Amino acid sequence: ILSHKSLFVFLTHCGWNSVFEPLSNGVPMLSWPMGAEQNFNAKMLEEEMGLCVGLASGSSEVNHKDIVKKIDLVMGGSTKGKDMKNKACEVMEMLNNSKNDEKGFKGSSSKAMEDFLYAALSKSCNY
Repeated sequence: ILSHKSLFVFLTHCGWNSVFEPLSNGVPMLSWPMGAEQNFNAKMLEEEMGLCVGLASGSSEVNHKDIVKKIDLVMGGSTKGKDMKNKACEVMEMLNNSKNDEKGFKGSSSKAMEDFLYAALSKSCNY
């Protein structure tokens, strides 16, 4: 669903899986973290990476005017919205490049998984 061309922004609680999937598809985010590491992830995505706009935090109530305002910020053609989309696309490209296998060179993610599987399969279990 997140790879569909008509999707422009994703509302997320900022758990790591719900951050990784939109970034893998070049989709900026609206954050509504609920707890655990989600607040940290939301802050990092917004303040350090410019990939997210905070909507609320925790069990905060949000009125429809605030939601519309934040969605318009991302989708309405503002400079910030365009920057977020460009940055999300850059991250998508980096993530895609991390699994490339060109001319015998494996991206770091593919190499790490291959190394892990090789190590796991080379060990014998003595039960």
